[in-house]
Amino acid sequence: MAIFFTIIARLVQGIGGMALLFLISKFLTIEEQGYYFTFGSVVAIQIFFELGLNTIITQFAAHENAKLKWNEFNQISGDKISLSRLSSLLHLCLKI
Repeated sequence: MAIFFTIIARLVQGIGGMALLFLISKFLTIEEQGYYFTFGSVVAIQIFFELGLNTIITQFAAHENAKLKWNEFNQISGDKISLSRLSSLLHLCLKI
């Protein structure tokens, strides 16, 4: 059943995309179309970057977490190098 809804959603997206292209070409000037597609590209790149960055951060944190453990005081303990790398990763993520 989920596959059916996924297929329907993709069909609606496809039809909506074609309708949007028609409406853009019909009602926007060439300059306005340029702005529309430029900002659309910038947003797409931003979304792609954010999704990729989250995956990379998760992978690095999981790799360093493999050598660390939580103690009875809810503190992380274990390998000093992994602890330092995880701390550096946290600081880097907070800056971004």
